[in-house]
Amino acid sequence: MQERHGEIKKSILSTLIYFNIFDYPLTAWEVWKYLYSVSAEYIDIVNGLDELVSEGGIEIRDGF
Repeated sequence: MQERHGEIKKSILSTLIYFNIFDYPLTAWEVWKYLYSVSAEYIDIVNGLDELVSEGGIEIRDGF
């Protein structure tokens, strides 16, 4: 389960990095919709995003 969790976080970061190239911020729903490489439930994406924010890997601004 821990391996799957890490895989989801890595996929979230890959998705965010790709869209960042185009200066296009994503909402949590859009991250889930365009998620790169793996399938995941929406709640797993929200939890992964929360963890990345608390770790300082990403930040949230105006809902993006």
